[in-house]
Amino acid sequence: MKLFVKILCSLLALCTLAALAVGCTQSGGEGEGTKAPVANTGAQTNAATENLDENGYLKDALPEDLKFNQVVRIVVSESQAMNVYQTELSDNVISNAIFNRCATVEERLGIEIEWLPMDATWNANRNAFFSHIQSTSSSGDAYDAICVYNLIPGALAAKGLCENLAGTTYLDLTAPWWPEDFVDEIVVNDTLYSLVENSSRGTLYNIHGVFFNNSLIEDYHLTSPYDMVAANEWTFANMMALIKDTWSDQNDNGIKDKDDFFGVMTGTEAKIETWFYGMGYKYSTKNAEGEPELLMGDTNYMISWLDEFTKAAGTNDFLLWDENGHTKAFFENRAILYMSAIRLVDNGVAAGIEMDYGIVPVPKKDENQEKYITNVANTHDTWCVPLNAKSMDVSSAVLECMASESYRQVAPVYFDQCIKLRYAPDGRLAEMYDLIRNSIVFDFCGIYSFAFVQVPRTVLHMSAKTPQTYPWASQWATYGAKFEAGFAEILALYHGQTS
Repeated sequence: MKLFVKILCSLLALCTLAALAVGCTQSGGEGEGTKAPVANTGAQTNAATENLDENGYLKDALPEDLKFNQVVRIVVSESQAMNVYQTELSDNVISNAIFNRCATVEERLGIEIEWLPMDATWNANRNAFFSHIQSTSSSGDAYDAICVYNLIPGALAAKGLCENLAGTTYLDLTAPWWPEDFVDEIVVNDTLYSLVENSSRGTLYNIHGVFFNNSLIEDYHLTSPYDMVAANEWTFANMMALIKDTWSDQNDNGIKDKDDFFGVMTGTEAKIETWFYGMGYKYSTKNAEGEPELLMGDTNYMISWLDEFTKAAGTNDFLLWDENGHTKAFFENRAILYMSAIRLVDNGVAAGIEMDYGIVPVPKKDENQEKYITNVANTHDTWCVPLNAKSMDVSSAVLECMASESYRQVAPVYFDQCIKLRYAPDGRLAEMYDLIRNSIVFDFCGIYSFAFVQVPRTVLHMSAKTPQTYPWASQWATYGAKFEAGFAEILALYHGQTS
């Protein structure tokens, strides 16, 4: 008998039950009421480690008597503010964890945070936002910190509008609340202009994985992707073999279109990039001296991925969907596999969708690939400190405290209790979520992608979606010089060579 799990129709109601079941935190106490998670999602397991809280989580090294006694002004993107701060407690334990995180930071540092939501929409308002940050920084009225859409800080840094965070008094970049791969990628010449948290909701719910419909796996008598992961057989080629000939022409028009049934369905833009990263490719890498280098100029390197991906995407079994609506299609049981960010689960909860789902990492290129790899969707939060901020001691302490409290308060509630357990249809999901969370990578060129005159990822998408019209070799011939010039400008920024 198939297992049909109803994801509860209200996040409010569900999280109320979660609060009763697991005692999720309702106050600002450090880690209060949370349980240590399983696997490697944060809690330390080394008994010899002395600096742990009562729940087994590492504490930060901020002095206990550190008090600034001032108002701290933080700019936050309006569209993502709910993941950064909450104004009051409620019956929603996830919102409460975010509220408690901020309340604890205020209490520990002796500050009052003035949250300043602003329109930092990339397409509609980025230039106005850049101008505002430049104006306030130049006038001596710079904000203390900024937490916005991830593409914004890279563009601000490229314009020379961010302070260097490396070597600041209170940031501990080796701590588990800062993604190690992000720090490795973006610190160049002892310079760092932005930071991504490891444990905020804005990061966690933007991590990509491949969802699958358990009922359809059974109906088509397919090997479970769980078992393929366990056997180190979850590769891109094996994924395509798994769902071969599953396309069904639902509207009987004789062509592949978005109304049909597919083996694999996914959006474009950042989703194409996720397949790219998942198979071990990147836009740039670091050489032996720790300097970033472009990989895109190696035409054979790029074409090797594009050939494999476009061959698969060109089959009837694989749909790249350019418009909104693919999430709804997966909920309507019209795809066996669906590559998406974890927020798909939040969307299902909010909509009261019945799903019998599983999730596995993005498939490897082949069995020899060392680990599974994924990326974080473009809408994750990123921190930076604007040029001429009044006190880097204050700003660095706030960033460190925010991230460490997310690690102890937000991730245990949102990721460990709700996503991995309370929202999960089966017991194998927790292990998969941990595997996916531990597979995140960042890319120096990708971080600065929108600081280029011509965006590298946009050109990659064009070649992936329409390879006959935009083959990579001609794309590089057209844009390569622009990529190299833009990359050189960003590196010059890190070496203090800009005017």
